This record gives sequence, C-alpha cells and structure tokens, in this order.
Amino acid sequence: MIAASVAGVISAAVVGGTLRNLLRLGRLRPTGRGALEEAVRRAERRDVERALDALFPAGWSPAMCDALVLGQPSPAAVAELNEQLGDIDRELSAAGGVSKSAVRIPLFAGSFGAIVELLPTVGVPLPDYAPAIAAVGFGIIGAAIGGELGRRTRDRVGDLRTEWDQVASVFSRRFGIAQHRY
Repeated sequence: MIAASVAGVISAAVVGGTLRNLLRLGRLRPTGRGALEEAVRRAERRDVERALDALFPAGWSPAMCDALVLGQPSPAAVAELNEQLGDIDRELSAAGGVSKSAVRIPLFAGSFGAIVELLPTVGVPLPDYAPAIAAVGFGIIGAAIGGELGRRTRDRVGDLRTEWDQVASVFSRRFGIAQHRY
C-alpha cells in the first residue's frame, strides 16, 4: 500500500503545483491599460507615471515616461520596454509549459505504483489487487485534474498575451514603431 500512497502524494503535489501556477498568473495581468491610453493621449506626466506604476510595479525608468509624454522614443526607452515585455513573455511561456507535465507525472506515478504493488503478488493464489487499483486511480485522478488545470492555464496565458499585446500597441502607436506581438 506504500506505493499507492506515494502515487497519491505525487499526484496531489503535481495538482497543487499546477494550481499554484494558474493562480500566480493573476499577478501578470496588465492593469491600467486604459489609464495609460488616456494619460498618453493627454500627455500628462503625473498620469503617465501612475499608469506605468500600475503596469510595471517592479519599476520603470524616467526615460520611458519621458518618451511617452513627449512621443519621442529614445533608444533607452525602447530597450527598457523590450526588456519589460520580454520578462513578461518569459513568465507567460514558463507558465504555459507546465500543463503537459501535469498529466504525465501523475500517470507515470500511478502506473509505476501499480507495478510495484503487483510485484509481490506474482504467484500468489488470491492476490490483493486493491493497492494496485488505488495507485492507478490516484494517477488517473491526478492526471485528469492536472490536465484541466493545465488547459485553464494555457487559456489564461493566451488571454494575458492578448492583453499585453494591447498594452504594447499603446506604446507602438506613441513611439511610432511597428507593433510586435508579445
């Protein structure tokens, strides 16, 4: 019964990690896109600063703010924007790559647990299949839940990419550069 328990723990850990990954995506949501558009339209420095604070809470440089207010991008502002959006892209890519493992790991743990549980029963006249069935069940349940959470994560990543593309379009219109999809 130990192998079945281990399969259950592994499946639960994978599901928990996938759920945490999905919940963590909430902090990547761009807030203040509308405020940024309005502030850029009015070219009000204080409003642009507030909008940048909402979009990039980890920080931004005065060069980016100046470029937005004046409508004249400097190489430093464009480089910083590329760095900010690149960081977001990397986080979104990492979050989207977890879903396949969320299915494979529990299935492997359940299958391996079942084999380990069945090995001592080889040659026994009335073997007890319950631990092996439990291991497989933990694996299947973990894979089903992990797969659904992975699907939701992929969908959420797609939605976030669309929202960040809209943010990037504000910058590209103001900077007068061709838009790149992030």
